[in-house]
Amino acid sequence: MNAVSPSPSIRTLLPAQADLLVQARALVKRELPASLLLTQALRHGQWNTAEQAEIALLLGQSQLLEGHGGKAVSTWLAGLERAQGTGDRALIARLWLAVGDTHARSGDCETALRLHEHAIDLVPGAEQTLRSACRLALATDLLALQDTATSAALLWQIEQDGTTNWPASQFETLAELYRLHGRLTDALVYHDRAHQLHAQADCAAGSLRCLLRIGQLQQQLGQDGEAALHAALAQADALATHVLQADVHHELAALYEARGDHERALEHFDAFLARQPQAAATRHASSKRLAAIEMRLKLLTSEIELSQLREETLAGRQQLQKLENAAYRDSLTQLPNRRALNERLPDLLAAAEAGQPLSLLLLDLDHFKSVNDEYSHAVGDDVLVSAGELLRQECRDSDLPARFGGEEFVLVLPGVRLNDAMHTAERIRLRVRSQRWPAQPELALTVSIGCAEFLPGDNAEILLSRADLALYLAKRTGRDRVCTAPEH
Repeated sequence: MNAVSPSPSIRTLLPAQADLLVQARALVKRELPASLLLTQALRHGQWNTAEQAEIALLLGQSQLLEGHGGKAVSTWLAGLERAQGTGDRALIARLWLAVGDTHARSGDCETALRLHEHAIDLVPGAEQTLRSACRLALATDLLALQDTATSAALLWQIEQDGTTNWPASQFETLAELYRLHGRLTDALVYHDRAHQLHAQADCAAGSLRCLLRIGQLQQQLGQDGEAALHAALAQADALATHVLQADVHHELAALYEARGDHERALEHFDAFLARQPQAAATRHASSKRLAAIEMRLKLLTSEIELSQLREETLAGRQQLQKLENAAYRDSLTQLPNRRALNERLPDLLAAAEAGQPLSLLLLDLDHFKSVNDEYSHAVGDDVLVSAGELLRQECRDSDLPARFGGEEFVLVLPGVRLNDAMHTAERIRLRVRSQRWPAQPELALTVSIGCAEFLPGDNAEILLSRADLALYLAKRTGRDRVCTAPEH
């Protein structure tokens, strides 16, 4: 479960409202039900739209803890509808992340991947912990889809970002990702960290999960996991969770059998067998519940799309457009995003293979990090929006502009030879150099641009890599210039 950070507006609530919300948040952090408190808060409190959406996020998490997956999804989708109009990208990202997690739990990893990609596209620059949560979700999705290399690359990015201020659930997810990648020592370290944080928060369920995994990992690493497993068993008995009781007894039976302590091994194996009918029934109920969540999610999505389609007001049509385009549009600049580029570029390359010229520009704002550092991420975001609008103004209807990531943009030019593409790139370079940026009028920026023309046999990766090489040459030779890629 992803941690929820309170929005600034929550701090301005009336004392009674604030107390109610603090109580509910504390319960959810301990993985205890808080739906009644949150429902009362929504019913009786005076909330603005952003606050209603944030409470919906928290309420959905509570409903999921209580086993009401369908209600949770319905609540999150309602929260998304409210959040879309607030412009709070971090809140919208957390809601998409929650819906994506539901897909992942139900085994629909492809849909989970798409929704998690959408979530990370929305994360503001300063929200490092939220970005890491999205990357963890994406890495887990990719691993489930057997894309081990990309999952490992994302894991490396997460490691570079650091783990400052992470909640216990995020450490737990990281530990599981390490385990699935076979990095058992790292998994043990972070499960122990998650366990400490769960214990500090008095979250018995989280502590139990971590203790069980710690014991398993210690055994796999040739260490003694007996103490951790017995601590897990005590927690499982206190919580009366039959599935985990059975799992812990099974682990202890294996541990004592490996030691040759057959009497204690038999004792725990008998306890494991005694709990099998209850565990099986619980697992069966969970499987049915997950299937119901998935079906409910599909139905809810269809209902929302249909109701929006029938909406006659302008606001309704705009909302429909947002939901339809969300997966393929960068939320900040409103340009097509990298996913849209990846889907459209193969068709454009097929036309080029048939004889139509095609060129591609890769643009990078020079020293953009200093804008964020010296002014703020908010100013940096405004600059990116202005840069995207500038690029859009330089496009023909047939061109494909896209935000490639960070401060990088792509412009695909169908029907354009390299010389003409160079002229377009030079025009863009001069416009950026003379641009007066609304967010910071005294700011002076330049752009480096790499140009590449389609050559027979190029695929998307090759064409982009040649444009990237040209961009590298532009950066290496002084920035604020246009360079071409060498032909192969």
